[in-house]
Amino acid sequence: MSTKSDLVIRVSGESGEGVISTGDLITLSSARAGLEVYTFSTFPAEIKGGNAMFEVRLSKDKLYAQGDKVDVFLAFNQEAYDKYIKDLNPDNGVLIYDSDAYTPPTVEGRIDYAIPFTSMAKEKVGALITKNMVTIGCLIGLFDLPYESIKELIIEKFTRKGEKVVHLNLKALDIGKAYCSEKITKVDPYTILEGVKKEKTIVMTGCDAIGLGAIAAGCKSYYGYPITPATDVFKFLAKELPKAGGVIMQMEDEIAAIGACVGASYGGVKTMSATSGPGVSLMNEILGYSTMAELPLVLINVARGGPSTGLPTKTEQSDLNCVIHGSHGEGPRIVISAATVDECFYHTIDAFNYAEEYQLPVILLTDGFTGGRKEAFPIPDITKIKIVDRTRYQHVEGEKYARYENTKSGVSPISIPGDIGGRYTSTGLEHSVNAKPAYDPETRKIMMDKRYRKLDTFLKNTKCCDVSGDNDAKTAILAWGSTAGACYEGVQRLQADSKKVKLIVPKVLYPFPEEEIGKALEGVEKVIIPELNFTGQFAQMVKAAFSNKVEVIQYNEYLGLPFKPHQIVDKYMEVSK
Repeated sequence: MSTKSDLVIRVSGESGEGVISTGDLITLSSARAGLEVYTFSTFPAEIKGGNAMFEVRLSKDKLYAQGDKVDVFLAFNQEAYDKYIKDLNPDNGVLIYDSDAYTPPTVEGRIDYAIPFTSMAKEKVGALITKNMVTIGCLIGLFDLPYESIKELIIEKFTRKGEKVVHLNLKALDIGKAYCSEKITKVDPYTILEGVKKEKTIVMTGCDAIGLGAIAAGCKSYYGYPITPATDVFKFLAKELPKAGGVIMQMEDEIAAIGACVGASYGGVKTMSATSGPGVSLMNEILGYSTMAELPLVLINVARGGPSTGLPTKTEQSDLNCVIHGSHGEGPRIVISAATVDECFYHTIDAFNYAEEYQLPVILLTDGFTGGRKEAFPIPDITKIKIVDRTRYQHVEGEKYARYENTKSGVSPISIPGDIGGRYTSTGLEHSVNAKPAYDPETRKIMMDKRYRKLDTFLKNTKCCDVSGDNDAKTAILAWGSTAGACYEGVQRLQADSKKVKLIVPKVLYPFPEEEIGKALEGVEKVIIPELNFTGQFAQMVKAAFSNKVEVIQYNEYLGLPFKPHQIVDKYMEVSK
């Protein structure tokens, strides 16, 4: 029996059948056993339920994206089979199905295992609710998933519900394992390789990593309103932020949430909210006030498909224009992105540091794919993380406080209520250096220049892009956010096939890092820009800056699904013909 260093397992069935919990157990136990994990899940937006799917990719090697094809497909019902069978690897793909629920047609080249999950749960275990544990046991029996790690997780998960519940789930696990070990003749080539246990790793979703990053950055207040898929940030902080001495509050809507953040910032508190596209639309006016008043603020956008309600449980990269230009008038803000779960942690800290240092709103733009998936990454060493606090006003006797002093960097010292000599009016009106309303042309120009000067200072002080691959490549791939993972793996495959290619990943999306991207594009003739949106929003920015120097090739998908590595490889080959 051969082993496979990279295995993709997909579980699908009706919401409430334990699809997500099955995937979670596989993911967490495999990570504990030392394997790299990379997940993708999707579920219906309707409360009434519907089909749910969880996919996990397992490997000894570092993972950057979903696998191209599913190796093992566990379909609980006919609907799941009909919906996803097309994604199963045609070469020795394994279908595992509940023979009590349906019987699929036989397909040449596919390996089918018919297992009576429902009747085993009912008759052997005595509780239908344990069907998902029976299925996990079967996967252990067939593919050598880490049995001891799964047992430990079951005990941890159900101990609070009592010994009887723990025993019932362990019984179901063992019954499934024994059934496949004893009654199923294994004919597939898949066995999970043993991983190397890592002592200091953590497994979490992107949304949880954002919450953890906020706490590490010193966030002491969070105001929000529930919205899919950003609510998971809210849920994490509701549990953890009070432990760190912070305050969390659900407001009546997104407008109130961002308004409360501005108030907290005025009071000197590091503050944050998280939302998705529709919430950003509601928040934009007060984000403009944050810019005018020069108050630090962090907003997380876990993007989904739009417009309007759109695709609440699917992923997309179509909010870029909104988060950059959404406010009326012109006001500087910083927009950064995260491509991986660990970047969700570190870039949230960056967002707070940038907001504090430059006294403006900073938006971390991620999406439902990155926010919802799980990855394992090294436990951060907090002692090595740089934390920035705002430049505070220090009173000098006889000096009059100029809150909006016209400095070289654009940043002026800020006071908080109670600071001696630091009283000022924080208004949304245009104002003078002393914070008094002023509408004359001279003051307007001074203040607009001051506010935008911050972005120049930011670009001078910040590394905005990661560049890898072949320096002499004539074709480059430029990707931001969640799309970068598929591109990174695609580039690895191309280089393994002796193809020259360069990968450019901007972490800062606005202000547009023209100098860094321009340097990375030197010698490049064609640049491919994959994006999960219709219009190619970042590609349009690249075209505006470099269309006379390089051929910009948009590659747009807008199906609510992330890119896969083979798509990047195929596009490169098409462009290189």
